[in-house]
Amino acid sequence: MASFLQLLKETGMRPGEAWQLKWMDIDFEKNIVNVTPEKGSRPRIFKTSGKLAAMLRALEQRSGYTFRNGDLEHFAQNFRKQRRRTAAKLKNPNINRITFKTLRHCKGTMEYHRTKDILHVWKFLGIRTSRTCWSTPIL
Repeated sequence: MASFLQLLKETGMRPGEAWQLKWMDIDFEKNIVNVTPEKGSRPRIFKTSGKLAAMLRALEQRSGYTFRNGDLEHFAQNFRKQRRRTAAKLKNPNINRITFKTLRHCKGTMEYHRTKDILHVWKFLGIRTSRTCWSTPIL
């Protein structure tokens, strides 16, 4: 779960894109991840941190997919269960508002604040049209 969340945080990938990630899409020598797009978006290549690369290397390679072991909804239910426990332990109900997609929006927001270039953010997130962006606010 931690490596999945770190991947979403660093790359801004959609949860479905991360779920479809294959081992052959990861270059451990160069710390690069190739994203196969979903929802008609663009393919992307991301440089990852050494931390994420180490987390991914530590995962057991049971199949051709990096994370897929069952369906994404079951994985998301497990995340929500862990999230509820964490929120209760820290006595912070706002933690329950965090979703997989929140990490994508956070990365998009951070990229915009870093570059002040909305077109760069669209390209970074793989967004093809401005219509898509206006229907799903990043900020």
